[in-house]
Amino acid sequence: MFKKINALKFLKKQEKYDLILIKQTIHFFSKTNLNRLLNLAKKSLNPKGKILILSLKTEDNQIPCFKKMRKKLKESLKKDENLFKLIKKNLKEISYTYFKFKVNISREKYIRMIRYRYISCLLNMSNKEIKFGISEIKSKYKNQIKFTDTLKCISYRK
Repeated sequence: MFKKINALKFLKKQEKYDLILIKQTIHFFSKTNLNRLLNLAKKSLNPKGKILILSLKTEDNQIPCFKKMRKKLKESLKKDENLFKLIKKNLKEISYTYFKFKVNISREKYIRMIRYRYISCLLNMSNKEIKFGISEIKSKYKNQIKFTDTLKCISYRK
């Protein structure tokens, strides 16, 4: 079962789980709250339970961007790198896996994703910045956009 809720509040219920999945959200946490989340998650695992933390690959990321979006994405990925160090320190024995997804998306569909801010680095941009960025995407990419999206998976087993 998947739940979209406040993880800190949810994990305080003291229930036990076989798997806790944290997908592309660590950059929303402060270091303090990420440490709280990791400690609660460890306590909430059944024996041999797993925590999986998925995030965008921080180096050589191929996500199509306009100039301002690329700047914001780099800032977010830099924050992720710092949080990865905190995760490694907190969870100690972890392993890494990378998942590559070949993406082939129409430019118009991708523009809709930008307009509706499906990518978190777009959340605090103004409508004017988004419109300007969409113009840049229209001039920079053909009707089909192809790229490889790579997720980094940090795995911890109790």
